[in-house]
Amino acid sequence: MGGLGKADLADINDALFGKSVGASLVTAQDRFHLTGRTRAEDMEAEAQLLTAYVVDPAYRPRALRDAALGAMSIRTQLAASVPLTAARDTAFLLHDHDPRWRGTPSAADIKATTNADLRALIGPALAGPINMVIVGDMDVESGIKVAQDTVGALPQRAPRLAVRDFHFPTPMPVPVVETVPGAAQQGMALAAWPTAGFTVSMENARAIQVLSQVIRARLMAGLRERDGLTYAPDTFVDQAVSQPHYAVLGVQVELPPAKADAFFGELDVIVQDLAKTPIKPDELARARTPMVDNSRRNFAFADYWADALAGSDGDPAFFEMIRTKLPHLAKVTSADVQRMAQLYLAARPPFRFVVQPGAPVPVTVPPAAMRSAHRR
Repeated sequence: MGGLGKADLADINDALFGKSVGASLVTAQDRFHLTGRTRAEDMEAEAQLLTAYVVDPAYRPRALRDAALGAMSIRTQLAASVPLTAARDTAFLLHDHDPRWRGTPSAADIKATTNADLRALIGPALAGPINMVIVGDMDVESGIKVAQDTVGALPQRAPRLAVRDFHFPTPMPVPVVETVPGAAQQGMALAAWPTAGFTVSMENARAIQVLSQVIRARLMAGLRERDGLTYAPDTFVDQAVSQPHYAVLGVQVELPPAKADAFFGELDVIVQDLAKTPIKPDELARARTPMVDNSRRNFAFADYWADALAGSDGDPAFFEMIRTKLPHLAKVTSADVQRMAQLYLAARPPFRFVVQPGAPVPVTVPPAAMRSAHRR
């Protein structure tokens, strides 16, 4: 945001010289996060800095110019390869072309963006309710006092902005296909299904997470061992606590474009079998045990807690999500996995997306440049 209205970045750095503080604005699914890393002795300075950004953001023109140049560079990079193009567009497609999920804005949008646009976008959030999350090795009473003296001392906040729903696209008879000119020979293929929102049933949501790992293991065996594909498939589950009507289970793999149909066929065979036949205990354990272990390890990291608690001021489901994570995962059964496959995957077609390499874009050399080259 270009520093503070009353102090540019150089002034801030001078004032906080010797202190371990920082401030970054991060866009999450339904809110903005002002975050910083610090140490216990500098916690007060960190909280003061973040609070200053809430009440006095600068929106300096130079910061906007730098951000625009960065965005244009990112646009070029994301259009240069199959995996990056897939990463850019997957969320946009799986949210039914919702512009909030567009991987990069158009060049015209970047050039047209003004500081007034940034104020209109960020200003209402900065004026609204604030959830201050402090995670780390520090005294609890000291943390409370710091919060009271900074964020807690601000005037009454405006009402919270309403959260807009997400929407899954309607699957088409054929995959959505994008071509990346001049890319390498590998392509990407993706299939995804909508499921019930996370808070509809957290137990079912955890069973879907385990189901995704079972699918990943079976695909790896089928595609790599039988079809000779050298890249491992991956699965993902998008389950936002704040979205009761939207969640997704997806599967993707990097592969030659000619084998995309083989991937979709193999995936359908796996899904139908999981809906028909309960998995054996050893297969369940191979999928579930690493998830339980990883979740237990995550509880030891500050980043996990900061992210998990970010929305907890507006919905107690965030606390329930944390409390039930290990017990719910630990008690997922083969019957649960089968039931989720039946309910959400086997009876409906997935949304399919393929990114393929294309012919290089021809480079047109101006005649004057050609004559100059001949002279050299």
